[in-house]
Amino acid sequence: MPTAGHLYRSTDNGATWQEFDSGITGTPRGALISPTGYGYAASTSGFFRTTSLLTALEPLPGSLPTGFELAQNYPNPFNPATNIGFRIAKAGFVSLKVYDVAGREAATLVAENLAAGSYQYTWDAGSFASGVYYYRLSAGPEVQTRKMLLVK
Repeated sequence: MPTAGHLYRSTDNGATWQEFDSGITGTPRGALISPTGYGYAASTSGFFRTTSLLTALEPLPGSLPTGFELAQNYPNPFNPATNIGFRIAKAGFVSLKVYDVAGREAATLVAENLAAGSYQYTWDAGSFASGVYYYRLSAGPEVQTRKMLLVK
């Protein structure tokens, strides 16, 4: 039985399916074959194209983040929720935390190993007081902090 998040291929017009060791990093999200014979796939790490007719996949140039970036939250000011996006170029442990103006930790949005890629998280601050908050992204040696404003 096929499992979500894996790629499968059939060599007998769909009668049977085998898991396909595709070379994709991240969790596969979808695939297609173009009329030119190339296969394309999307994963949580980027976009990939077959090097030849469905033998292996390689990342498409420019589809993976090349740097570390913490975006400004939006909307800002916000009430009661805001979106925080970031990009990481290397897989590893990532921490995204929110702090109040006194430097106390208010929320942990991410504390896990992530693949290279672009991510977005929503912080629901409905139970927090109005004011200035800071959010901090750490991934390996990289750290960035930004300011946001909760207005009720």
